[in-house]
Amino acid sequence: MKKKPKLITVKKILKTINSCRTDEQIKNCNILVQNYLKSAKKNGILGINELSNRLNDELAERQEALYLVKVFNFA
Repeated sequence: MKKKPKLITVKKILKTINSCRTDEQIKNCNILVQNYLKSAKKNGILGINELSNRLNDELAERQEALYLVKVFNFA
């Protein structure tokens, strides 16, 4: 009998997003989020739309925060 792989927690995904410090890390987190959502959907997790919205919102907020840091550091 084959065991289903366990998903990591949403809390760990959010910590990863909030640890991003560069644009490259943001891009990697975006890929991570998309793959996580695919995996969650494949494993039958309920509330995928809400989860997708939450993770994408967090990613957008982090990207905006990094942009603002760049703007104010160059000003």
